[in-house]
Amino acid sequence: WSYFAEHYHLRLVATYEPVEGQSPSLSDLGRLRDIVKQYGLRTFYTEPQKMSPTIVNLMQQEFGLKTRTLDPVGGRGDTGRYIDLMLLNMESLSNSV
Repeated sequence: WSYFAEHYHLRLVATYEPVEGQSPSLSDLGRLRDIVKQYGLRTFYTEPQKMSPTIVNLMQQEFGLKTRTLDPVGGRGDTGRYIDLMLLNMESLSNSV
C-alpha cells in the first residue's frame, strides 16, 4: 500500500483502530471526529476482511462519511489476479473523490 499511496499522492490521516485489532475508546472516536472535520473528510475506507456493519453504520450515521472498500488481499472471484485487485481499488478511490 505504501507504494500505491505514494504513487497516487494519497495520505493516511487517521485509522479507526488506534492499534491493529484494538477497538477505539470514546476519546479515540472524539479525536477521529476532530480529524474528519479538520480535513473535511468525506469517505471512510474499509477492508472486506475487517468490515463490520457496526463500524460502517457509525461512520455513515455519526460521522456523515460515505464508505468504500479497499481490498489489500484479494482472492475473491473478481480479484483473482493482482492487476484486477488494483483496478478494483482504483475504481473505489476514483468513485469517491
